[in-house]
Amino acid sequence: MKQQPIFIIGRFRSGTSYFWHIFNQIQGFKAWYEPLHPQLLAHIKHTQPKADHVNIKDYWTAYRALEKLADYHDLRFGSERLYLTAQDSWSALRQYIDYLMTCSGEKRPVLQFNRMDFRIPWLKGFYPQAKTLYLKRNPLQLWYSQRKHIPVQQRQNESYADAYELMQWCADLTPILPFLAPKAGRHGFYRFYLLYRLSVTMGSGQADLVIDLDEDVFNSDEYLHKLKIFGLSDAQLATAHTLKSVPESYAINEDELSELTTIMTEVDCLLHESGLSQDFGHKNLAEIKKNYAGFWEKQDFNAAAVIRELNQSWHGEQFEKIQLLSTLNAMQSDPERHE
Repeated sequence: MKQQPIFIIGRFRSGTSYFWHIFNQIQGFKAWYEPLHPQLLAHIKHTQPKADHVNIKDYWTAYRALEKLADYHDLRFGSERLYLTAQDSWSALRQYIDYLMTCSGEKRPVLQFNRMDFRIPWLKGFYPQAKTLYLKRNPLQLWYSQRKHIPVQQRQNESYADAYELMQWCADLTPILPFLAPKAGRHGFYRFYLLYRLSVTMGSGQADLVIDLDEDVFNSDEYLHKLKIFGLSDAQLATAHTLKSVPESYAINEDELSELTTIMTEVDCLLHESGLSQDFGHKNLAEIKKNYAGFWEKQDFNAAAVIRELNQSWHGEQFEKIQLLSTLNAMQSDPERHE
């Protein structure tokens, strides 16, 4: 590629949209929003920006001129094989990324990923010329941001099919990380924090640049200094600063903080005993399991529990769709009553 690409990587709600927006507004860059989203093609046609994505008017401008996008995009890119090593091969995914970078023309391509944080070694292996930016955020604020759209009575439910795919990610990763299997009555924060810690361990150890959304953006302007690694000029950094918006933080009460802190301690112990907190991102999973065999030999993949969780989720979604369709049909048959 003529231009050195930039890959923005992070968990959902960690600031990836904001940094995509920065590069999307700066001349000389071609920024691609969520190229691995399983429903990308439908979103391009129907999805408008979220209200809390301040000053973003359209996510999909870069895609609208691509006549062959459907020939390259595959929903499996964002829903399967979420863990990839430098030794793994996925030619279709490579061809898709290459296609987007080629379609960037003479501009420097910027790809914003929310589904690449467990694949960074794979990405760096095939694109050694790229620069990677990893974004992290306070886990408690991130938890609230990912769950605030969910009905209150479901926010702690680890099996709820939320917009940020906690349950779906665990279903894909449980065969290699068995402790992500569903467990009745367990707080959803447990699996969330497991994925969060693994993501931060991988991203912090592999990325060329790490930016903390809270400390470097919300509480200071340190991110502007850090962005200089990408060769941004003072004028470009000034443009980036005009796009900054600091949301109100979530106030956590003492009881909730105590409960979540206990879960974090439990997860931290598991990750230490498994060797993941020490080596994830530095060694492949097979090597970690060999080095910490005492822990991993006790782990069993509960396929039945995963299948049951997915089935129940599917039926729950179908129930909600039926209710929605019923409401829409009622509105169409008697529009005056629903004004």
